[in-house]
Amino acid sequence: LLGYVKSLQDLVSFSAHTPCSPISITLTVQRNGVSKPDVKVLANYVIIPTPTETSTVNFMFGLGDMEFANVVQTWMRICDDHATGRDMLLGLMYWQQLPLEARLVTAVTAAETLHRGISTIEGLPKEDHEKLLERLDGLDERTKKWASDRLRRNDPSLRERLIDMAAGLDARLCQYLLPSPERWATL
Repeated sequence: LLGYVKSLQDLVSFSAHTPCSPISITLTVQRNGVSKPDVKVLANYVIIPTPTETSTVNFMFGLGDMEFANVVQTWMRICDDHATGRDMLLGLMYWQQLPLEARLVTAVTAAETLHRGISTIEGLPKEDHEKLLERLDGLDERTKKWASDRLRRNDPSLRERLIDMAAGLDARLCQYLLPSPERWATL
């Protein structure tokens, strides 16, 4: 049950594009009147809202955009099938203090991981790819190694994956998250 509640809590975080609960508390320990270094305590929290609380969060989507049953069913499938990418994206929200470089690498890795799980785009047909690799035989060893390193995998490039992923987003969501998908994919 706690896993289900945690998944719904993650859904709220994702749709609000902000953490819906703290994930750490800093404790200051004193012994004999002397402060020791602060200790970070990490935990999963379930926040029970007060009925009178109001929110000023601008949600990316709400129940007016789609049926709740569809949202929950789709989200639980994402939780099951794409946990790594989901956790990376949520981690970016929860770990705001990550350096910019780490945030960028995490965001791109999460996007590529999710795309590999949901995409139907492919590289060249297998026969064409094999013919292309055979054409490398006539090259000098240095050039052949360089070309084969780049052609070994018959997958779409990261840029193609990122653009394809952005193209598959709902227009409103894309405007909110990626106002310029082409620029995002080429950064």
